[in-house]
Amino acid sequence: MHVFELKHYEESELSKEIVFTFLGKVLDFYLKNVETLADFRIELYLVTVAEDVDDSIRKLCITYGIRLVEPSRKTLTVLDAFVRDLHSKLPEEDELNQEVSKLVENVAQLIDQYNYCFSDIFRYRDKKVQIDMPPPLGPSYAVDKIWEFNSSFEVALGRWKSRPRN
Repeated sequence: MHVFELKHYEESELSKEIVFTFLGKVLDFYLKNVETLADFRIELYLVTVAEDVDDSIRKLCITYGIRLVEPSRKTLTVLDAFVRDLHSKLPEEDELNQEVSKLVENVAQLIDQYNYCFSDIFRYRDKKVQIDMPPPLGPSYAVDKIWEFNSSFEVALGRWKSRPRN
C-alpha cells in the first residue's frame, strides 16, 4: 500500500511539522484500521516541488521510512532503477561499465540498510501495535550517500550520452 502526501511549497519551507503531521495522519488511520492494514506493506511518500529542502527534513524522512520525492534528487529505488538501466546499456569491456557497476553495488547496499518503511517500524503483533525503530544507522550518512550517488549517476549518464553513436 502506498500513501502519498503532495506538497506544493515554492515560497515556504517544507518543515518538520509537515513531516510529523503527515506521519501522524497515517499513524492515526493505521491505528483505527490496524486489523485490516496489518498484513499490508505500507510505504509513505512525501512529494514536494521545493528545490531547497533542508537536510534535516531528509534525515527525518529517512528515520521514519518516508520516501522524500523532490526535484533535485532521485529516491533510492528510482536511482537503483536508473543506474541498473544505464549499466545494462554498457558493453562489458567499456571502462564506464566498471564505474557504473560499482555504483549499482553501492546503491544496492544503501537500499539494504535504509529502504525500510512505515510497516517495518509500526507492526501489529499479538493484538498490539509495536514500534520497532530501525537501528541508529545514521541518517546523515544516508543523506550524504544519496546525494553522492545521484551526482555520480548524473556524471556517468552525461559521459554516456556525450559519446558518439554508431
